[in-house]
Amino acid sequence: MLILAAAASSLCARAFVLPFANPTFRRPFFSLAAGAGGGGSGRSSNTNGKRPDRSSNSSGGGPQGGSNDSGSSSISSSSSGTSRLERLVRKSSSSSSSSLSFNKQPGSSSTGSRSSDSSSEPRMRSPRFSTPPYHSSRSPSSSSSSSSFSSSPQSFPKKIGPISEEVGQHLTPKMYAPREAFDIDARPNSRKARKAASSAAATGARGGGGEEEGGEGGGGGWRRPSRIDQRRDRKQKAAVDEKMRRLKVQRFGKEGLLFKDGQAGGREGGGKDDLLQCEHFGACSGCFFRSGFTETPLMEDARVFFRRVARYENFNLGLATGIHDWRTQAKLAIAPLSKWGGCRIGLYEEGTHRVLPIPNCRVHHPSINHAVDIITQATELVKTRAFDQDSLSGSLRYIQCAVERRTGKIQLTLVWNAPGRKEASAELSRLLKALKAADPAQELWHSIWVNYRTGPGNTIFARDPRSWSKVQGLDYLTEKIGPSQVLFYLTPQLFRQGNLEGFGKVVERAQDFVPEQSVVCELYGGVGVIGLNMLGKVSALRFSDINPFLEGCVMKTLDALPEKRREKVSFMVATALEGLEAGQADGADVLIVDPPRKGLEAEVMTHLVDRKDPLAGSLKRIVYVSCGFDALKRDAVALMDSGWRLVHAEGFVLFPGSDHLETLAIFDRGR
Repeated sequence: MLILAAAASSLCARAFVLPFANPTFRRPFFSLAAGAGGGGSGRSSNTNGKRPDRSSNSSGGGPQGGSNDSGSSSISSSSSGTSRLERLVRKSSSSSSSSLSFNKQPGSSSTGSRSSDSSSEPRMRSPRFSTPPYHSSRSPSSSSSSSSFSSSPQSFPKKIGPISEEVGQHLTPKMYAPREAFDIDARPNSRKARKAASSAAATGARGGGGEEEGGEGGGGGWRRPSRIDQRRDRKQKAAVDEKMRRLKVQRFGKEGLLFKDGQAGGREGGGKDDLLQCEHFGACSGCFFRSGFTETPLMEDARVFFRRVARYENFNLGLATGIHDWRTQAKLAIAPLSKWGGCRIGLYEEGTHRVLPIPNCRVHHPSINHAVDIITQATELVKTRAFDQDSLSGSLRYIQCAVERRTGKIQLTLVWNAPGRKEASAELSRLLKALKAADPAQELWHSIWVNYRTGPGNTIFARDPRSWSKVQGLDYLTEKIGPSQVLFYLTPQLFRQGNLEGFGKVVERAQDFVPEQSVVCELYGGVGVIGLNMLGKVSALRFSDINPFLEGCVMKTLDALPEKRREKVSFMVATALEGLEAGQADGADVLIVDPPRKGLEAEVMTHLVDRKDPLAGSLKRIVYVSCGFDALKRDAVALMDSGWRLVHAEGFVLFPGSDHLETLAIFDRGR
């Protein structure tokens, strides 16, 4: 009996010491004591004493970490060489120390687990398992209190091995679901995400970085605008519509309210008061009135000024020409016809910078409408690119069409976006060939010119002489203007009246106020249309202008005059002030001025108001032809305050449909 009791106590001691003595059990035992994650305490199998890496301690039996599977394999191998009593003692010891199980799957018994893990090699976990490694069989409350491993998706290993990838697929929906499932703002179609995408798209459009267009996170593709953006766009559109409505009422009166979508007038909708009968009226910015051409606000202002301020009661105004087909020169804007090329030619829509084609304009000379149609077809055929003001790219910026009235031919000028002829691309050559091919009988083009202009801005022509080039046709366009029918030679670089027939009426009327055998000085003379028509009654004519391109044209015009008249004329390229200082008004009786819209220069006015001025003191009469009525009012008041007296004034409507007035005013120096 004593011998049997000693043997039993020895077996019990071996059973309790075995887990501490056997190194195979050491790592699983300490892992159990530390908790499910194996990283919560310092009692680890790491010999360096550091906290073990989470990727190795939490792996599900992969080749890197394999502590669980190797542990259960050791249990099975050691149990095969022990007695039944030792197995019972070990079972009671493990069940009393912890309720955690090694790789124990739901629905499987411990016996089945040991028999399946009896191999010495670590076994790859099957996809049908639904419990991650070290998953506790306790209730959720007890498991969360004893485990230091978080259950969030970020806590599980990523791309450690095939086992961890398979385990990640079988987490519970809430544990493995992406952040977008619970965070509304993280969803791709949420308001926050749309706002971030819009900001990224705007940044990419400005060139401020971001992904490539169409790439992930870039500005490619359409995105639904937010409600704030939609509300802002509606307010902006309503403000623009209201501005347009007020503008139409102000310029067109009550009939402006009858416009529909910016269109009005037309051959059918104008009514009996529609004298203009133009289908583009209302949308086009060229004409403001379709009737009452002599009753515009500016003309009413002129009547009030001359009657109440200038104390001249006999002021009259009227149409100088017909209301159709009077414009013989037109400068037209260019816009892209399509993304594949081609140009849209016309004027800007009222209140916008959108180019509106006006193929059937009633005030244009028929040759201009025909030329614009040919140019549009040619640009579409050869894919000519229109100039873009924002990016400064493209080729064709503007065109100018000037009609030679006796032949009906067009002097065409193309404003091209290039520094010069050498830098112009083959695109220009293709367009020129297409224009020539469209006129095989040479009945349309008088000549074709190119003006090379680069850079931003609304200035149409570059004034540098080197920027001009004639590529086809004659050098000069000829016109007979005025009562004397003087033959003038014109190039596209010169200023030319849009209504030559109407301006001839102004010249004829101004001639009546120039005394016989008087000495005449003309400032701002241009090509000399006013002064040269008076050579039959004056003894001498001196005129000047600042345009450097005038000299050749004036010489050609003078060469066509009879010799006796040509001897009366002297010309110089100079400003108005330089002409006075050069002595052109010295000893002159009559001064003719036709200034631009801004009126007379202040320095010139200083000489005119001084009766004793040595440069202009001899003047007895001023013939003032004005195209800017506001400047005329200012200059007329200054002249009358200094002793000049208004003896005659009348107005000429050269551009029916617009709010413009050409005025002839005659001032005599008081005694």
